[in-house]
Amino acid sequence: MATKKKTTVSKAKPASSVKTAKKKVVTRKVVKKKAVKKIAPKHTQAETSKIKVTLEQQHKMICEAAYYISLEKTHETVNPTEDWLQAEAAIKKICTVHSK
Repeated sequence: MATKKKTTVSKAKPASSVKTAKKKVVTRKVVKKKAVKKIAPKHTQAETSKIKVTLEQQHKMICEAAYYISLEKTHETVNPTEDWLQAEAAIKKICTVHSK
């Protein structure tokens, strides 16, 4: 007796079930750059809190301060030079002169 071989016919698979070739994923190493710290020049608190003014503005401020200092004194004790020097010292503590 001869044996019959069974032959199977495969049916065509629908397009949705057909597997597509997988794309190869290439990974790259990420190299982190080191942050460079910039060191700012050290300023004292007095220097950073000073008001920047021009030479003309500073002169005007000294004039006004000397005027108000002289108003606090009596007529006999007014000394314009002393008032000016006192006002100049006070203004220089709070202001710094810069060019335009």
